[in-house]
Amino acid sequence: MHIQNNWIIGVLYAFIFHVNGFINIKENEGIAVGIITDHNTEQIRKTFEYAINVANTELGVPLIGYNEEIKFGDSIEGYTKICKFMQNGIGAIFGPSSRQTSAHLLTVCDAKDVPYMYPHMSDHVEGFNLYPNPLDLARILHNVIDLFKWTRFIFLYESSDYLSILNGLMSFYISDGPLINVLRYDLKLNGNYKAVLRRVRKSEDGQIVVVGSTPSVAELLRQAQQVGIMNDKYSYIIGNLDLQTFDLEEYKYSEANITGFRMFSPTQSIVQDLISHLDYSGSINDRIINDSCPITLEMALTYDAVQVFAATTKKIMYRPQALNCSDQSSQVQTDGSTFKNYMRSTNIEEKTITGPVYFDGNIRKGYTLDIVELQTTGLVKIGTWDERNNLTIQRPPQSKLWSEVDANSLVNQTFRVLISVPVGCLYTCIFSYYYHLIYLSNTFNLNYIRTSLTPV
Repeated sequence: MHIQNNWIIGVLYAFIFHVNGFINIKENEGIAVGIITDHNTEQIRKTFEYAINVANTELGVPLIGYNEEIKFGDSIEGYTKICKFMQNGIGAIFGPSSRQTSAHLLTVCDAKDVPYMYPHMSDHVEGFNLYPNPLDLARILHNVIDLFKWTRFIFLYESSDYLSILNGLMSFYISDGPLINVLRYDLKLNGNYKAVLRRVRKSEDGQIVVVGSTPSVAELLRQAQQVGIMNDKYSYIIGNLDLQTFDLEEYKYSEANITGFRMFSPTQSIVQDLISHLDYSGSINDRIINDSCPITLEMALTYDAVQVFAATTKKIMYRPQALNCSDQSSQVQTDGSTFKNYMRSTNIEEKTITGPVYFDGNIRKGYTLDIVELQTTGLVKIGTWDERNNLTIQRPPQSKLWSEVDANSLVNQTFRVLISVPVGCLYTCIFSYYYHLIYLSNTFNLNYIRTSLTPV
């Protein structure tokens, strides 16, 4: 009878856990981690799952991943999902793309001592953000602007979220800085930037700094070409770190100088492995030839954040408990504060996509940025930037494109051209024919033309 009562009690406990949606993880079964996505959901989710699989190969207590999807910018739905995670004993939460939603969820996690990680630029110092700090981005822009010796330029920004970069940039200038013309390019919030770009075209400034979200900056470059400011008179510094994911094919021969930054190279083996796992189509893989890459920075930082969390679990015991998400509850994650403090002191030197990771206070440090330039062969690395050495330029020699052209091309070919001059034609007629040949030479990019004048 005693055994039967214990069995009944066990069934009741199991029923209660099931009704409340709890993830009943045993002591050494695993640590639950959850991600909330609102943009590029499928690829972010696959990256998250792949990162967990990679991390688990070296963990005694594995990570168990869960995911929830919400509408972009829906903070209320995000709050509902995060409370569901906490009630299920989640150990860490990886936040969505929306900055507004992420800021709300960060507040909830901070109050409950649950580690919160997010992969986008933010002025908030709470949580764990692997994206470079706005002040560091401003320092990078300042170094490149100094390298180019710009005395004046236009600063194009998408929204007020990016003014912190401008504030940081201006803090590096005292009284002898360049003249900066500041313009917000998304004035009407409808994705049409041509009115602002026409103002740029009418101004005397041909040097432009652009900061904004990945979709808006890519669209701005497209509209800049339509407006007529994508030529040899204009130079761009792109402050968005996803430049290598843009379709830049139509700008290669525009003769505009386009410079940008990236946190990782698409040729890294760890990136190649991720691309293979995501099973991209051949048409997207072809873009890697030109040093372009389908892996966004958000995907890379999500992968790295999982590795940072996993590395911390190897050094400190962490057994998250179910929490009540109610505002009236003062319940917090028992080991949450200790775990977060330890994670901030962790120094990850390898097994990440974006390089070493450590925190100076709440700000991510340790990374190195590649300086890239758009050439006719694609994006080419011309230097690096890191906090210790600042800017280091190592421009490679220009590629000889003609050697890569097929044998049937007219490039770098020599022609012998015979001209029959009509009887009675004056020398002016002969010169007219000759200059016409010179025009053809320039048009077809021929090295030189030998002519033989044969009278009729």
